[in-house]
Amino acid sequence: MIAPREKLQEDVFTNATPLLGKRSVHEGLWILELARSLGKGKVSSLQIEKGFLASQYEVCLEKSIKVPMNGVAAESIFLLYCLQGDCYYETANKNLVKLNELQSAVVCSDPDHPFHLIIKEDKETSINIIQLDIQGLVEREFSAADKIPARIKSFTSIAKQSRPYFHPGNINLKIAELIKRLGQINYESPVPEYLRFEGICLLILASHIDQFLAESIGKVNSTSLIKREIKKIMTLGDEISRTPEKQYSLKDLCNRSGMSSSKLQEGFKFLYQRTVADYIRNVRLERAEYLLRKTDMNVSEVVYSVGLTSRSYFCKIFKLKYKCSPRDYKTKKNIQPEVLSA
Repeated sequence: MIAPREKLQEDVFTNATPLLGKRSVHEGLWILELARSLGKGKVSSLQIEKGFLASQYEVCLEKSIKVPMNGVAAESIFLLYCLQGDCYYETANKNLVKLNELQSAVVCSDPDHPFHLIIKEDKETSINIIQLDIQGLVEREFSAADKIPARIKSFTSIAKQSRPYFHPGNINLKIAELIKRLGQINYESPVPEYLRFEGICLLILASHIDQFLAESIGKVNSTSLIKREIKKIMTLGDEISRTPEKQYSLKDLCNRSGMSSSKLQEGFKFLYQRTVADYIRNVRLERAEYLLRKTDMNVSEVVYSVGLTSRSYFCKIFKLKYKCSPRDYKTKKNIQPEVLSA
């Protein structure tokens, strides 16, 4: 007999019946790897809490498919986000609505009016789907300081006013960055990685709700940038994050992106809430913190490994961010070496 939590995840793969392939389970994470005849990619699903199921479609298909979105309960809400490519929302009466790259959507399902997602062929597509059982989520135990319950109440009261309900959101880059962080998790590592997965999914949920509530009263986080420019800035941001040791200048980044310095700054502030220089500095600090915590490198080695040349400058900005000198931080955070018997 399938336990309730496992049953919800099994339903995800029942929904994905057009996607045949090899199924596996890793510490609660269900993974369906596509058969080669259908294309390449996988569908992952993890039950976070009661009433809270997260799924990720990362596929490139040989032919278009239609995936039924059956709710986890009678009152279910789907939070959709298209990170890469695009897909289509199909209503019960066969109307199609396109969900563009970097766009979110909220769907309040109705058992009598099911909907489908249509994923097109020959296109790298990444879609994040959060399914909420409203009653189950309301019953979840949150900490006293957590503001999510109040937002959920406002969110669900609006979404449930008319069912079936579909709200296409605007471009949301914060959710894109969070979903990218999900892709960096090693699911075969110990339990803390799953706690990290849950934490990121809660942040995605909160971002969806904040965006929905803001848009429901007419507030839009607007920018003059077009999607092509946003994607260029995201590419630059990803490169800086991967290789902070390289030397970057505003002039070089402008030349590579074909954008003016003012436009580039606008984009970084819109996407990362930081100027270009502050973004580079923060990425280097976060990489340095990781190296101090996880490796045997000394402070000087860390300084040069993240693209800086002045140890005194590094110590100053590190202490501002982490309220501790790099040397003291390493002493506190480093795991003590195992003592070997003779």
